[in-house]
Amino acid sequence: MASAVASFLDRRIDARATPIAVGDVLVIALLLTGGTVRHNGLDFVLSNPVYLAGVLAPFLLGWVVAAPVLGAYAPGATETAKAAVPLALRSWVVADVVGLGLRATPVFHGGVQLSSRPSRCWWVPSAWASGASSFSNCADVHADRTRTR
Repeated sequence: MASAVASFLDRRIDARATPIAVGDVLVIALLLTGGTVRHNGLDFVLSNPVYLAGVLAPFLLGWVVAAPVLGAYAPGATETAKAAVPLALRSWVVADVVGLGLRATPVFHGGVQLSSRPSRCWWVPSAWASGASSFSNCADVHADRTRTR
């Protein structure tokens, strides 16, 4: 079993892609850190580094699984941006799905709820433009649209 995993990884990971892999880890960590700071404030994040580690862990685990499986760092995959960018984006999307799935478990904090029922909330982009994102009930959004006409 161990030799099969090693053989798979040998085919899917090129050592020359290490700088790109490190860059991907840094970008993922920066994006997640930025979101954590936005949601909780800089003082909270600086005084609770374990909390930040708990936010980063499920997404980085997802990336560690997704990137080799999708061949993001396979030989030839990082030679051109035309090859590397789509593979990296696919890996990031799968890592996000895995990370959110892990955050739905009791092992990681985050309170993500997996449900087959669609959400009744919509993100209001106009609120984001003013610096505050908000969620509204679909009926509220519809009422706001009809009032502005």
